[in-house]
Amino acid sequence: MSLKHAILGFLTYTDLSGYDLKKALDSSIQHFWHADQSQIYRTLRKLKEEGLVNQEIQEREDRLDRKVYTATAEGKAELHQWLTTPHPLGDEHDPFLIQVYFGGMMTKEEFLTIIRAQLAVADEQAAIFQAINEFA
Repeated sequence: MSLKHAILGFLTYTDLSGYDLKKALDSSIQHFWHADQSQIYRTLRKLKEEGLVNQEIQEREDRLDRKVYTATAEGKAELHQWLTTPHPLGDEHDPFLIQVYFGGMMTKEEFLTIIRAQLAVADEQAAIFQAINEFA
């Protein structure tokens, strides 16, 4: 999972540099999915190697050149596949919250499938807790 898919989600909406991605993450999903700058740059490198993003270097006279990333068709397909697949509950990060955040990229039926899967997991957990409570 992952940061990889969160980055692809943002790059599906607009082209961004690593610095701009960090700002976008911090101003939107940071409270349920935190990433530091080095994680973002490592992930961008991997995404580029996998052909999921393109990189354009924008030359600037007064500062260092800027690397701007764009999701490729393969990257968008990877994101869609991940968004529409139910995921197990995470310990630290919750993939479901990323799926909800980028839910507008799914059809209504795909989104409802993810919601129903999460509800089934919650129902299973509630049954386990109920059984534990009955033994106590």
